[in-house]
Amino acid sequence: MTPTVSIIVPVYNVEKYLPACLDSLINQTLQDIEIICVNDCSPDGSDTVLQQYAEKDDRIKIVNHEYNQGLGAARNTGVRVASANYIGFVDSDDYVATDMFELLYNAIQDNQVQMAMCGISKVSDDGLVETAGEYLKKGNLSVLDVLKNASLYEALLPAWNKLYIKDLIKDIKQLPIVSEDQPFIGELFSKIDAVSIVPKPCYYYRNREGTLSKPKEHTPKNWDDFFDAHRLFFKFLKSKFSEKDLRLQSLRRGFSVLWRIKRFNLLNNSNWAEQENRIRKHIKQDALGLKSNSKMVYYLLLFIIFNKSVSKQSKKKRINRGMQLIQMCATNPRSQSKDLFFVIKMMRILLQQSLFSVLDKVEINFYKALAVAWKPFMHKHIWLIGERVDTMQDNGFAFFTYLENASIDKRIFYISSVPRSSSIPKKNRLRYNSFYHKLLFYVAEVYANSHYNTGYPRTTYLSSIYPKPSKCLNVFLQHGITNADVSPYYGKQNSDIDLFVCGAKPEYDFVVKNFGYSKEDILFTGFPRFDNLHDNTTKKQILFMPTWRRTLSSLSLDAFRKTEYYKRIDQFLNAPELTLLLEKYNYTLIFQPHYEMKSFLPAFKTVSDKISIVKDGGEIQTLLKESALLITDVSSVHFDFAYMKKPIVYYCWDYPQLIATHLGKGYYSHGEMGFGPVVEGHNQLIDTLSSMLANNANMEAHYLDRVSAFFPLMDNKNCERLYTHINSIVK
Repeated sequence: MTPTVSIIVPVYNVEKYLPACLDSLINQTLQDIEIICVNDCSPDGSDTVLQQYAEKDDRIKIVNHEYNQGLGAARNTGVRVASANYIGFVDSDDYVATDMFELLYNAIQDNQVQMAMCGISKVSDDGLVETAGEYLKKGNLSVLDVLKNASLYEALLPAWNKLYIKDLIKDIKQLPIVSEDQPFIGELFSKIDAVSIVPKPCYYYRNREGTLSKPKEHTPKNWDDFFDAHRLFFKFLKSKFSEKDLRLQSLRRGFSVLWRIKRFNLLNNSNWAEQENRIRKHIKQDALGLKSNSKMVYYLLLFIIFNKSVSKQSKKKRINRGMQLIQMCATNPRSQSKDLFFVIKMMRILLQQSLFSVLDKVEINFYKALAVAWKPFMHKHIWLIGERVDTMQDNGFAFFTYLENASIDKRIFYISSVPRSSSIPKKNRLRYNSFYHKLLFYVAEVYANSHYNTGYPRTTYLSSIYPKPSKCLNVFLQHGITNADVSPYYGKQNSDIDLFVCGAKPEYDFVVKNFGYSKEDILFTGFPRFDNLHDNTTKKQILFMPTWRRTLSSLSLDAFRKTEYYKRIDQFLNAPELTLLLEKYNYTLIFQPHYEMKSFLPAFKTVSDKISIVKDGGEIQTLLKESALLITDVSSVHFDFAYMKKPIVYYCWDYPQLIATHLGKGYYSHGEMGFGPVVEGHNQLIDTLSSMLANNANMEAHYLDRVSAFFPLMDNKNCERLYTHINSIVK
């Protein structure tokens, strides 16, 4: 039987990401598909992953290249062997919503067009999801409307996030060059008149260097490919559209040149001079059509930014301002006329921002100078401690409390924006971003915070973070146990962290190996807040605390109620069998929503007097200490709970997607290293809960062994160890 849709997946060096991609495809609501995986001689274990999935699902077909040919060639191979009448592309380090191909297929059928496209979301290395642009309402748009619509630009660019009738693309060959999608899309759009838009962002694109479509190394040859690809894009479209019709596409591609330089820090490349020569050459040749569409931007790039006499530092500033200018030109229709006043207005905005930047620098230098003048008259050992400025319940506050009560020759301040509290003596409270906060920031010898950079002051005008003083020891206390690779954010190369504090032994080993610090800069003391977990009075209380799904943040309340996340939680909270269990064993259950769920709290209700929903925030550590059993998914609170050797159930109905979007790959596996059973279904959760309550909510022996191996330090001396080590450095 011929499948309805062929999905082509080029595979190269994606062992880490391939399972999430394939999971999202085999679980498509449109089941009548074939998944053609073209192995482009991948050097890692991707072939093994493919074989494992192909054995489980006969819709997966593997095609092997004899030698590495590149992304474009792999897609061409897939099109050649595809048997369906509709074709889609998915890069193997990305993943898609489970209803993506059903939505696209229905859009083509309902609107009688040859192509449909959906929205995209960008996924960062740490799993943060950001919707790229605002999409129009469902329906058809002419190709011209798509080309002239700024909000559709990012969804227009790639070959993925679309579904095509095979006859439309079977003769279009994708080139083995950087930006290979551009000639493909250009030729495609020259052949059709309309596109059906699916507004939902169904395609999740990993925005990382080294993806299938982004080279790890940036060379002059890459720029030749980049401009050649865009030159072909315009060549195809000029056969159908006027220069004026393509103005937005020219401007956005000019923006893209500057974005690539900034995104990949190319100004610091050893071959930057040669790269710049290539860029100037292609702009002069008007590869992007800017000379005819926007002389202002054309000359901006050619003579103001890519000017050899300009220093790298000045060039960096000009690139930032140039991006702002092009963005304004692209999004404001008035810029299409030769409106001198509009140009003056844009330049005034940029000059104003430049003035604010100067004023902010003056402000920072003022506090630096004031600190130098006052330091001889102030306490010699000032330590600033903090966490999120609106809380007092994390590692920062635990460490501050220890220091405040210890007999030490230090002047300790706690950075907070919380209204005056009896928890912090007035003499120790430092109001965030106040005069004294900014002054003491440049006087302190130690800055310790559980949230990186959160307690740094910000400037008055542009709200820029103050640069860290060179002589101040920056101690990263962490908010939770690190169990995934977040080195792009907290690694030595990308942060100003001087001392990285770890709470568990496997975590310490992982950070030592992957984050680029010397061993002396990584400290395994246990978390300060763990010292408060030894003295706890447990009640007959169950804590239900799932983590948030970032992809849901932009939904309306009605749309949220339709999500599986809401349905699963609501089903559990209102299950009659749960109420019966609680009554049988005389337990209560507290649902503690994630703090990012505040706007969706009206959706949750329960009729049982045995179940309560925390709606005004809660003291998390108190809830953890009081509760006898925890139900969560992958929330990091399970580490604190396990530390107290109390039982845990991991309710993970969407575990593969959570790993891909929330946690990312790391050393930790909930199944192999977790401190309780992992369940996927509602009935399994109820059965597991029943067994645990029948066992008096005691942690089983093999999970106790895991806790002891994970947390070898359980002596109530974490704060003491941390203070002793920091003090030995700054003495």
